Amino acid sequence: MATMQTLPSELLSEIFWHSLHHRIDFHAELHLELQAPDDFMTRTVIRAPLLLGRVCSRWRTVSISTPKLWSYIAIGGHNSNMSENYRKDMEATQVWINRSGTYPLSFHIHHFTLIHQPGMALRQTLHSVGSQSWRWKSLRAFIPIDFMKILRAPLMEGNIANLEDLHCHLEPGFDSKPFALSSAPRLKRLYVHGEPFHIELGDQIHHIELIDIQSIYRKFSLGELLRYLNQFPSLTTLALPIHESFLPHELPTRIEHLNLRFLTLQLHHPIDPGPLFDRLVLPSLTSLMMSMEGLPKSDWPHLVPMLKRSCPPLHSLYLFDIPITEGTLIECLSYTPHLIELDVGFIECSDTILASLTIDNAHGRHSNLCPHLQRFGTISASFSEIAFKNMILSRCLDHASPTTDTIYGKSLKIVNCPSYGLEGILLDPDIRRCIRNGLKLVKSEMGEEWEEVEEDGYSNEEDGDEDEEWEG
Repeated sequence: MATMQTLPSELLSEIFWHSLHHRIDFHAELHLELQAPDDFMTRTVIRAPLLLGRVCSRWRTVSISTPKLWSYIAIGGHNSNMSENYRKDMEATQVWINRSGTYPLSFHIHHFTLIHQPGMALRQTLHSVGSQSWRWKSLRAFIPIDFMKILRAPLMEGNIANLEDLHCHLEPGFDSKPFALSSAPRLKRLYVHGEPFHIELGDQIHHIELIDIQSIYRKFSLGELLRYLNQFPSLTTLALPIHESFLPHELPTRIEHLNLRFLTLQLHHPIDPGPLFDRLVLPSLTSLMMSMEGLPKSDWPHLVPMLKRSCPPLHSLYLFDIPITEGTLIECLSYTPHLIELDVGFIECSDTILASLTIDNAHGRHSNLCPHLQRFGTISASFSEIAFKNMILSRCLDHASPTTDTIYGKSLKIVNCPSYGLEGILLDPDIRRCIRNGLKLVKSEMGEEWEEVEEDGYSNEEDGDEDEEWEG
C-alpha cells in the first residue's frame, strides 16, 4: 500500500482503469442479451470505480478525476424494488455522465419485466442517455418498445459519430425510418434481434466487422446478402436470416471476401443460395452454420465448389435441413482437413458417412477425413451400432498407454446423437472405457435439454451457472 501511495497520479489512474475494464469477446457472446458484461457493473461499492474511493482520500481524488473510469454505465436488470432501484440508476447515470467528462460512453440498458413498470425514473434516465448520443461508444439496449422509442431519435437523426457497438432487441412497431450506416462511420459491431429497423447501406464501403441480425420480421434477400459481402470488406462475422430469393440477373463470376471467418445463414422458405455459393470464395472461413427450410431437392452440391475454391481453415461446420447426399457430404469433408466440430443436423447419417469418418492409417494418414475432429453431432441417424462403435473407437485415445502428446486422429471428445443410437452401444465395454477416459455421449432429442449420458446409463442435466445478480 505504501508503494501505491508513491505512484504518480497518471500511473495510478491507469492501474485503476485496468481494474475496471475487461475486454468482451464479441464472437463468443452474441446471444448474452440479458446479462451485462463485467465492464458494465455500475453502482456497486464492492467493485471499481466506487470501491476505489473507499480506500483513501488520494485514491478517491484520483478515481474521481479519471474520466474513463466512469464511462461504463449499467441501467436496469432489477428483480425487485423497481421504483427505488430505477431512481438510484437515474442518479448514478447523471453522476457517471458528469465524472466521465467528454470521454466516450458505453451503456447497457436492460428491462424486460412486464409485471413491474419502472415508470418515470427510467424514462428520465433514457432521456439523459439520449442527450449524450454524440459520446456513445457502445449501446446495448434490451427494453420494451415504449422505452426504446426514447433512444430512436438520436439513432435515426445520426448524431452518433463515435458509436462502435450497437446491440439491441426491438419489438414490432419500432420504426420504419431507415438507420443510415453512414451516420455511424466508426461502427464495428451491429447486433439487432427481434424487429430490426431498416438499415440503409448507401453505395459506399463500410468498415463494420460484425453483423448479427436475428429476426422473423425483416425480410432479407439473397441480393442483400450479396450487397453485404460486397460493401463490408472488413466483415469477420455475418449472421443473417434470408426470407427472399431475389438476386440480380447478372452476377460476377467470382465473389471473394478475404476476411469473413464466421458465416451463419438461416434460409427460410424454399430459397436456393446455390448461384451465390457457385461463385463464393471465402479463404478465411473458420465457421459455417447453415439451415434451409423446405428446399425441394434431393441434393444440394453447391457447398463443394465453394470449399474447393476457398481452401478455408474451417474448424466448425453445422448443416441443418440441407438436402445433401452422403457422397456430397463426404466430398465436402475432404476439403475440411482442419475441422474440429461437425454437426449434420437432420441429414441422414448412414454407415457410409461414419465409415468415411473412421480413422484408418492402413492407406496413409492422407486418406483420413477430419483427423482433428473433437465434436460430432447428428439428429437423424440411420447407422448401425457397429459402424458407430468403429468410428468412435478409431478416434478415442486409449489411456491404457498414458501419454501427454496429441495423437493423430485421437481427438474425439463429444458425440451428439439420438438416444436410440445410444441404447445398445452404452453396453459395449470398449465404449464404456472411452467414457471413463473422458468421452461424452450426449442425447440430441428435439425439445429436450442436451444431457450427458453417464456410465451407469442414466442421464443427468448439466448444471448451469447461476445468473449474476445486479448489485445496487
